[in-house]
Amino acid sequence: MIRRDSKDANEKGWREADQQDRAQTMQDFVLGISIFMIGFMFVLALFPGLLTPFESSLDGNTEAAADRVTEEMVSNFSKPAEPNVLNATRLNQTVFNDSRSVADLKSQFGLPSDTGLNITLQRLDGMAHLNASGNPVTNDRTAISVRIVDAGFSGCDPGCRLVVRTW
Repeated sequence: MIRRDSKDANEKGWREADQQDRAQTMQDFVLGISIFMIGFMFVLALFPGLLTPFESSLDGNTEAAADRVTEEMVSNFSKPAEPNVLNATRLNQTVFNDSRSVADLKSQFGLPSDTGLNITLQRLDGMAHLNASGNPVTNDRTAISVRIVDAGFSGCDPGCRLVVRTW
């Protein structure tokens, strides 16, 4: 080892002394990389859990059924010259008629018998249900399809929310 305070130390000697007295050792490097890798693995382990609230466990058929029922209602019950303006008389006779069973509604919209169905017409503020038919909504995972329509019911001005739930 070359002493730094020697008078005859040349520049090469100073470089050799600096390389031998380096600050980072192999243990420092291994410890730093280990801590980084543990932190990185921890973040990767938590990543799937971060997306869980946004994932749906419903199959595509349930979601498609809700969309299909909503689309059929809007297209079949709309007034010819005004899309999204539903004919209240036809709607009351076919969908919101208490004498019709849930099985009749399911067969009308082509849904399997084991599918739950709920059709609700509510005010835009969501506070009041104007009409509802089908099964009561359960705590199961539910596919929801919503359309803004004008149905001609009192309390439905300027429009109402047509909510179809399937499960």
